Amino acid sequence: EHGKKGRSLGKLKVVMRAKIRQDGEEGISKGTPVNMTVHWGFRLDDGQDENILNHHLFLDSDKLVALDEKALATGKIKHLEKGDGYDFYSHSREGPHRKIGDGYPEGGIDVNYLLNLPESGSPPTGEALLPTQPQAILTAPLSKSKSSTGHPRRLQLRFTSSAPSVQMYTAPGWDGNGPARKAAHGGPKADELNPAADAAEKAHSHGLGYAKDGMVFLEFQHPVGTVTHTAGEALGEGGPKSTELGRWLEERAQKRKVDLSEGKGGKSWEVDTLLRDGQVYENWTEIEVVEVDE
Repeated sequence: EHGKKGRSLGKLKVVMRAKIRQDGEEGISKGTPVNMTVHWGFRLDDGQDENILNHHLFLDSDKLVALDEKALATGKIKHLEKGDGYDFYSHSREGPHRKIGDGYPEGGIDVNYLLNLPESGSPPTGEALLPTQPQAILTAPLSKSKSSTGHPRRLQLRFTSSAPSVQMYTAPGWDGNGPARKAAHGGPKADELNPAADAAEKAHSHGLGYAKDGMVFLEFQHPVGTVTHTAGEALGEGGPKSTELGRWLEERAQKRKVDLSEGKGGKSWEVDTLLRDGQVYENWTEIEVVEVDE
């Protein structure tokens, strides 16, 4: 299978759904903004490194949501060039993938990547084309331990999602006094501490938390600023097409053959994130855990 190597250890799929309750006295004719994600961070080594900069990463994206000097979305799209500090695409899905720390931007990474459209899809529900290949691949640094074949091994996570973008954050502000490290990452063992609150307190008191750049967050969601730049009244009659981000979202949905009607069963929220009466919001992400030999 394309892009496949290694031994699958299993899959996890998280599905988030939402709808407007019908027991209120007044309807919500214009809809309500909904943009869900999972705020999860990853590191795949045993804490042998202080940070995640030796992890390897592929992202199926060559463009970002453009931000202003206050880190707010402008409605424009920033296209990445090969070798850019934010480029995790040009090494291709097959790899070898770029180390996060190679050309690492000063100040870390906290940006929103617009995911490329799948070249082909296999819609399980017959509704819309969905990705069939990983859109993000995170691989641990080379481990000293051996796999069942006797070769060096490392873990790899392969992410597939229905969402149009992924927020990447490398926690550059952590300093060892933040979240307590897991025991697998060199933190205190469960039998050394009682509740999780004790672990957090000990991390703050004794520097047992994750260090700077100690984890990479990959949060699959709609692009930051979507509702502002696709549904704001200031857009006037132009609607979503008034902004580059809005046009990209609308074209993406149309190419995926999404029903963009605003009525019951429609998915107009795919463009503007406004959930309307009778609609069901859905965002899912699947992670495959793989052991790869290197």
